[in-house]
Amino acid sequence: MSNRLFIGLLAVSLAASLSEACHPTGNVGTGTAGNGSQGTGNSSGAAGSGSAGTTGAAGTSGSAGTPGSAGSVSTTAGTSGNAGGTGNAGGTGTGNVGATGSAGTTGAGGAITTADMIDHMDDGDARIIMANGRQGPWHSFSEPAGGNIQPPIGTGFLPATGGVNSTSHAVHVTGSNYSFGGVGFDLNNSTTTPESMQSQPYNASAYNGITFWAKGSGTLRIEFPQRSFVPTDRGGSCTGSCWNVYGATTPTLTGTWQQITISWSGMQREQGGTSPAFTANELMGVAFKAGASFDFWIDEVAFTRSGGTTGSAGTTGRGGTTGSAGTTGAAGRGGTTGNAGTTGSAGTTGSGGSGNEPMPPPITSGGMNGWASRYWDCCKPACGWSANVSNRQPMRSCSMSNQTLSDNDARNACEPGGTAYMCWSGVPWQVGTNLSYGFAAASGGNYRCGRCYQIQFMGTGQQGQNTSQLNGKMMIVQVINNGGVGADQFDLLIPGGGVGALNACGAQPNAGGQWNVTNSDLGATYGGFLAGCNGSASCVQQKCQQVFGNKPDLLAGCNWFLGWFGAADNPKLTAKQIACPSMITQKSGLADSG
Repeated sequence: MSNRLFIGLLAVSLAASLSEACHPTGNVGTGTAGNGSQGTGNSSGAAGSGSAGTTGAAGTSGSAGTPGSAGSVSTTAGTSGNAGGTGNAGGTGTGNVGATGSAGTTGAGGAITTADMIDHMDDGDARIIMANGRQGPWHSFSEPAGGNIQPPIGTGFLPATGGVNSTSHAVHVTGSNYSFGGVGFDLNNSTTTPESMQSQPYNASAYNGITFWAKGSGTLRIEFPQRSFVPTDRGGSCTGSCWNVYGATTPTLTGTWQQITISWSGMQREQGGTSPAFTANELMGVAFKAGASFDFWIDEVAFTRSGGTTGSAGTTGRGGTTGSAGTTGAAGRGGTTGNAGTTGSAGTTGSGGSGNEPMPPPITSGGMNGWASRYWDCCKPACGWSANVSNRQPMRSCSMSNQTLSDNDARNACEPGGTAYMCWSGVPWQVGTNLSYGFAAASGGNYRCGRCYQIQFMGTGQQGQNTSQLNGKMMIVQVINNGGVGADQFDLLIPGGGVGALNACGAQPNAGGQWNVTNSDLGATYGGFLAGCNGSASCVQQKCQQVFGNKPDLLAGCNWFLGWFGAADNPKLTAKQIACPSMITQKSGLADSG
């Protein structure tokens, strides 16, 4: 991390000082990456709607008859990065009906249940969809460990080809000669290690159960480990007799896909009983557990919630023959199949946010070689000032309590009397197995507020460090700060990365600053937690929990550094200017400068 320079900007009768990545001064401190939602996702998939009835030949047009529910289940992926998730299931569909031909009677639509997709496996990776605060790896498990279980335990977990309803992938698990075995996933684990100590609980209290598709043989016990039943070395709080978790048993599986729904109500702990009562506000994951020998498939796993009213399936009118509403719903995954009317179900589930943004093509020519440092000084960034963004909206700034400020030109918190800080939503985040987004400081020709760069890591460090954990991975970063870095350097905004010469995060000798900590809690001035911990990842993890335990946004960014980034120290890279993804610009509030 480098010292920031103090740069003055002169305008006619206006002087505004530019701020810097680590050490902003004057009127230009570190601004804030807006309060955009943390979710990620693909563009929403099309929900199968199907045509509601053939049109009749003549006569006056009428409204649709029984064309049952076209309840198209769509998802809203939104350019803001809210990953697909719950599709809006279930209004009653209207068909393009023609004339003559009497339509059926009015049918009552069923009660609507919507779903929030956890994973559909069609992105082909070993992680659940990163959306609505969820992230985590899939993993196999068995007792005893090892043996012939597929996918293998520890490494090599990948979905198999051939999912439900002609989709591309699903989980296929096989094994024999065990006490038990199966597969599961973590709900809030930013690392690549399943059930790691860094795993966090997920609040699923907004839902009433899960639904999924399965086929195979025998029955499965679907388990929902709460934090209080999980050992501390797996991220839980249990120190005694652990793993006696709540769950329920499926019907007997067959060779044909069937949809199974498990409700929170009616579940029991594995050894029997319902005390203490099940609560869904601290779930660590979901497990699909089988007996001694097993061969089963899982696909389309989603949380369910009840809602909506019964809709009427079209007025009696003059329409064509009753149309089949959406059995053809070819694509799409995102909500549940909304059974809205008496006729036809609406599409297979509409496609919503896979949590993986498309990887940009590798940089093979035209890139510049450089390296990445890290910082977070809590100051307002240079690009948070109106004068620095050429008549565009500047990057958002936040108050000490992380509330977005309406005054774009509020004084930098790194100046006396300043109230504008970096927003916590500026943390980097993973959008795919090998792709993450974030923000950075730059200088020279690379410094232009709002410009984005594709960064391709090379697997080595600037000072000879081994950063092979990043080899083949990429980031897209938006420039939001300047000063004090080399022309070939990108200073990545990472909480716990070091404050540098200016510091609005902590205070001395008593706790203070935006994070209400002492300066000694922040690690090394340059290099932050990792440098202060002499490269120890476990030490960094303790610092993350200590400083950010009650600041979940910053904790997620710190865990990202340990997980996806692999705690890499000053990695070398190749960089090339690229158009900013909308997910980045909506989070920062700063438009792409081109």
